[in-house]
Amino acid sequence: NRYIRWEGKHMWILCLILGICFIISLTSFLLLKKDIQTIHRQITYKNECMSHFEIASSTSFQEIKELCKDINGLYEEISKHEEIALKKEREMQTLIAGMSHDMRTPLTSMQGYLDLLQESKQETERNKYIDVIRARLISLKNMLEDLFMHSKLNDDEFTIETSEIQIYPILCKVFASYYYDFEKKQIEPYIAFENEQLMVHANKEFVTRIFQNLIHNVLKYGNTSFSIIQKQNFMRFSNQVNEENLEVDKLFDRFYKGDPSRHHTSSGLGLANVKDMVEAMHWRVEAELKEDNLSIIIYYK
Repeated sequence: NRYIRWEGKHMWILCLILGICFIISLTSFLLLKKDIQTIHRQITYKNECMSHFEIASSTSFQEIKELCKDINGLYEEISKHEEIALKKEREMQTLIAGMSHDMRTPLTSMQGYLDLLQESKQETERNKYIDVIRARLISLKNMLEDLFMHSKLNDDEFTIETSEIQIYPILCKVFASYYYDFEKKQIEPYIAFENEQLMVHANKEFVTRIFQNLIHNVLKYGNTSFSIIQKQNFMRFSNQVNEENLEVDKLFDRFYKGDPSRHHTSSGLGLANVKDMVEAMHWRVEAELKEDNLSIIIYYK
């Protein structure tokens, strides 16, 4: 009997402990369920109303707090991606609107000069009109190339391939293609390479396009002098400019044009593309203006 009473007493204590554990577990479960329901309601409201408040919980469970933190982190990442996508969309809309306007001007001009060409019977006048039409075609070609390169550089799936290349022969080849343009503007380029055998890790297409854009920019806005100097780990492209209101800190911004009156001959993407191509190869570019001398410095690896 004594053993039975002892066993019964301990069974009662065990049941009491189990009961308390059950109540605690049930309470914790109900609180956990309430927290999850609260989080679910917050997420639903946040998604429906596009609200920017943070998901929160008054729970004492560390795991739930960590869950809220992770959810807020995901929303923050989504918000960043949406902001980037929206910025790109606005830039593209601005680009399309600007390019449409810029392209319309030379196209309209060419149409007018073609009419004059058909009506003219004098050889000198016809040659003059042909030169103007050719110049307009070149400006259209440059705009389309800038647009294509801009789209290429801003494609998330685009990958760049690099290799060891010699840059001096590329520069000479590009210069040769602009020989008559320099002669026409009476600009005599000065080129000084510390090492004409210099090899760099780069993309040949990008290097060619960078040289083309910089030289084209000089021919469009430059004055009488133009020099390219290579030393150590950089190349300096320098030329005199006539632009009084040139903002150097905005020079590589998309759609920035030092002289708005010349908007019909430029896409406003040339130097922006230069910066993007340089950075895609893990190089660096900067600009400086001293009095009337503008320098674009490219630091390569």
